[in-house]
Amino acid sequence: MKLDLKTGMEYFQMQGELGRPPRLAFVQDALPFWGGAERVLSQALQVFPDTPVYTLVYNPAPFQGTSIGRTVVHPSFIDHLPGAHHNHRIFLPLYPLAVESLDLSAYDLVISFSYAAAHGVLTRPDQTHLALFHTPLRQAYHQHKQFVKDGPRSWVVKWLLHRFRIWDYVAAARPDYLFAISAWAAELVWQAYRRPAEVIYPPVEVERFHPSACRGNYYICVSRLEAHKRLDIIVRAFNRLG
Repeated sequence: MKLDLKTGMEYFQMQGELGRPPRLAFVQDALPFWGGAERVLSQALQVFPDTPVYTLVYNPAPFQGTSIGRTVVHPSFIDHLPGAHHNHRIFLPLYPLAVESLDLSAYDLVISFSYAAAHGVLTRPDQTHLALFHTPLRQAYHQHKQFVKDGPRSWVVKWLLHRFRIWDYVAAARPDYLFAISAWAAELVWQAYRRPAEVIYPPVEVERFHPSACRGNYYICVSRLEAHKRLDIIVRAFNRLG
């Protein structure tokens, strides 16, 4: 299933008086490695090849030979900071400033793919901004307690996330239309911003996988080792099962 943006683009073109295809730009929070969010962007680039991508951080090595690697990517100033390609999350306090510094003035239509701050880009009233949410920043909202542990310095992290939520609420009012990748994500968007989001399911490569008639005496989990994936729950469950 591919992410179908063509219908929306045709509608946008019919509603305007441009007399030409609209100038389009994509905005992604970060491009450090291949993951689900990057695959959604890749599908969008297959529909609209050569569309420029604006992002906070870009590590080109994982994207060589892909649709992302073949397009023009404009990273923010964070990309030049030491360690940004290895752990861009440490620069979270700079995300609002960095995303607002991206210059999108040359485009008619901006589509942001956001799990942190991409939806906060600045646009003019005569530009149209569509924001597709993977999730509001999980560290600041629904998984806040999981990431922020009580300790002597936790108040610093809590204060930074508090300041981010204030900016984020204002930033979420900027896009003209909100979308989410699932009904669950749409609920998170409503909870964080009190704005409805229409669901557009992301691309899933269902043709690559087929159920096997053979069953082995084991289970397998394929995932990045990220805290929010909660692989610790799987480990505890199987430890209890012996």
